[in-house]
Amino acid sequence: MARLFNGTVLTALAAGFVGGMLAPVLLPNASKVARPFAKGVIKAGLSAYERGREQVAEWQEAAGDLIAEVQAERQQERQASPFRGTEVLGSAGAVRATDADTDLAERLRYDA
Repeated sequence: MARLFNGTVLTALAAGFVGGMLAPVLLPNASKVARPFAKGVIKAGLSAYERGREQVAEWQEAAGDLIAEVQAERQQERQASPFRGTEVLGSAGAVRATDADTDLAERLRYDA
């Protein structure tokens, strides 16, 4: 307990108390300046947040369009493939019959 009230802690407590008591006397107009500044900071933060949300929405839309385009291309490639219904296994080139409807993208879409 004596260590808590050594010179450093006691000095810090005294300085904090004196500063708290003198602040209204020395800085009476501080709140008049600080409030508009704080409002400006909050406005800027809200503006940046809204712009960020808009940008993320645009990115999501672009990604969704890209995914839909790739899925359509894959579907066309699968239908046009001469090896439709087969799957090549490993480097030896073994072929196994598969069901074209069990494509990973379709399974993910049906599971969701």
